[in-house]
Amino acid sequence: MDDRVKKMVDRLFDGTEDNEEMAAAKAEILENCQERYADLAAEGMNDDDVMRAVEDSLKGMEELLDKYPGEDAAAATKVTETEETEEDENGDVTLRFDAMEITGVRANLRSMSIRFETSPGTEALVIYPAKVRKLMSVTAKDGVLSIQQKSRTEVEGESTVKDISRDAQELFDKNQWSAEDVTGFLSSTFQRALGGVSKIFSAPVDAKIKVYLPAGRIQTAEIGTTSGDIVWDEISVSESMKIGTTSGDAAVTLGAKCAEVGIHCTSGDVTFRGEADTLDLSTTNGDIEAEANAEKAALSTTSGDLKWTGSAAELDVTTVNGDADLRGETGHVEAQSVNGDLDVTVDAENCDMELNTVTGDISVRTPAEKSVRAETSTTRGDAKVRRETTDSEEADIQIRAESVNGDIVIG
Repeated sequence: MDDRVKKMVDRLFDGTEDNEEMAAAKAEILENCQERYADLAAEGMNDDDVMRAVEDSLKGMEELLDKYPGEDAAAATKVTETEETEEDENGDVTLRFDAMEITGVRANLRSMSIRFETSPGTEALVIYPAKVRKLMSVTAKDGVLSIQQKSRTEVEGESTVKDISRDAQELFDKNQWSAEDVTGFLSSTFQRALGGVSKIFSAPVDAKIKVYLPAGRIQTAEIGTTSGDIVWDEISVSESMKIGTTSGDAAVTLGAKCAEVGIHCTSGDVTFRGEADTLDLSTTNGDIEAEANAEKAALSTTSGDLKWTGSAAELDVTTVNGDADLRGETGHVEAQSVNGDLDVTVDAENCDMELNTVTGDISVRTPAEKSVRAETSTTRGDAKVRRETTDSEEADIQIRAESVNGDIVIG
């Protein structure tokens, strides 16, 4: 017996449940691999090639074994989805889950919008219109509530194939086929395929999903949509939140501090209220509004305005075509705008800021009781300092402001 083959099979079964069924399967696979190794070696194949061939023969087994629970996965792999309730008077379907078993949520939607709120009881709820039942896949597994919207290609393709397969089986079950039978089958197949394609390219589904989650238990959240809005309403997420939309707005209000928050839109507005260690907000075509407290915060928009209110040890702001309004307690600020104004109001014991615009004005308001050191530079514009300043590098507030084609005012 070659020890390398045995180690290869041991790795394959690593983490699987220790029972008679798995032991028998492992013994049989090991025997087959050893026989294959011996046969190929006897044919004169290079040893390295033999090992690669044996390894290739095991491809696909990992996927098969993944369907079986691991040693301590009996509870972890439990699917907690319950049967859906009857449709209510509004035509909505409700799915209920044990909220105590859910610590994460993951949603991937296409044209549907989704809203998250705190559950009023001990259950987690997912509510959606009955008209989109076929497009929805909702499960709770390994502590994660998963909400997926299937594509019409998947749904209609599966349905069309099933219908054609059924018709074909009925035809094949006949002892004799007439010309009419074959012609009818071909005509039916064509019509079904045409109908499936027509549904696939019909107007996108416009529906709203409501999700109610337990308070104080969610650790991670990953939510994405293609052309739907996302609303997260005062549910705490302790570890990580990732939100993304291609063509939709994202509005997030956290119930408690989160370690890491990232919200990114391609064409849509971003609104955030809450507290995070690290905060990253961006949109290509849309506005950003944040009322937040963070250790590090980065906000960027290509075409849109930006408004920040709150506190941050480090604040990094970038706009290409839009204004930025920054207010609050900030330790270090870096703000740049290509075509837009920068308006900064400082309310901090100490602050160090670097402000730059290409075409846009810069305005800074500082507390009267704080000492200020200001360095200003503008190529085509006026620079005005309307308060007492100092040249000391120990000043409470340090300002470096530069504009190519804009005015600068320090007050």
